[in-house]
Amino acid sequence: MTSTRRRPEDPDDAGFILQRKRFRVTKPSSQQSGATAAERPIPVWRVVRHDDFPSPYQLVRWLECELRLALKVDVSASGEFLLRGATEDAAATLQEVADGQPRGIVLARREPSRRGVLVGYPTGLPLDPVLEHPLVVSAVRCSYSAGLKRHLPTRQVQLTLRGLVPAALDLGCFGTFAVRRYIQEPVRCYRCQAFGHYQRQCQRRQELCGVCSGEHASRACVRLLREGGERPVARCPNCGARHHAWNRRCPARLRQIPGSTVPRQLQWKEAPLLPPRSTPQPPVPRNEDAAVTRRPRRRRRRKRPQRNRLLSPEGIWTWTPRPP
Repeated sequence: MTSTRRRPEDPDDAGFILQRKRFRVTKPSSQQSGATAAERPIPVWRVVRHDDFPSPYQLVRWLECELRLALKVDVSASGEFLLRGATEDAAATLQEVADGQPRGIVLARREPSRRGVLVGYPTGLPLDPVLEHPLVVSAVRCSYSAGLKRHLPTRQVQLTLRGLVPAALDLGCFGTFAVRRYIQEPVRCYRCQAFGHYQRQCQRRQELCGVCSGEHASRACVRLLREGGERPVARCPNCGARHHAWNRRCPARLRQIPGSTVPRQLQWKEAPLLPPRSTPQPPVPRNEDAAVTRRPRRRRRRKRPQRNRLLSPEGIWTWTPRPP
């Protein structure tokens, strides 16, 4: 018994026919469309129902073998299968499958979500007005460690948004607050203030201050700043500029963030304390010719002792002190 494989153009039991020419799209250039690749992402579909298949895995195999689709499959934290076309033609065919629903396949488009930070939200206000906004999926209040296992809230709220990150959120009578894109903070050691490793992995014995780059703990300078004492001179231990180690505009920090650009010229407040050292030039080899053509050194003339001159109405008298 030989099995015949159905071509994509042949109708199946439900009368579903693929029309690739109808859904074939050409990728426009960024100059013509005016949109970047981040604004035109390939849609992601989640499998809602699969009646004729025992599992989502069998559904994925059917799409790959029968419809000859190039897919990228992912599984979410809740166990849902997420399908995305590897090419523009595969994405168009998935759109056609979602519209026609052949063999009981129901696909729902998953909206892309981005993360942002709500800035300046008062600590006394609850998060209910933020969660009621149509663009907000989830909201978590940011906090900082105050010592003794205490975590105090801040005026920033981490958001999970639908679509692109807006410039601000209008919360009605509660006000309008600015929103910035969430950036994962690079790993920084609290002992040597360098990026790329944690404090427990540091091999430096002496702590390095993140305010003045001195060989002491950072809390010493932070205490002086809070108590209003003598202000230490700020110096970054990573780039040598006039700011602390956790400054958001530090060039060493920006190099650790993918996609960020390092500013070419810093302001005068952030300029390095000392000019960059020039590379030392190798010494000129001495030879006989160089020794002959070398200009002789001039001898210094010894200064003579000055004589005190006494002015009188009759004339100028010269007085020379006697030696003892």
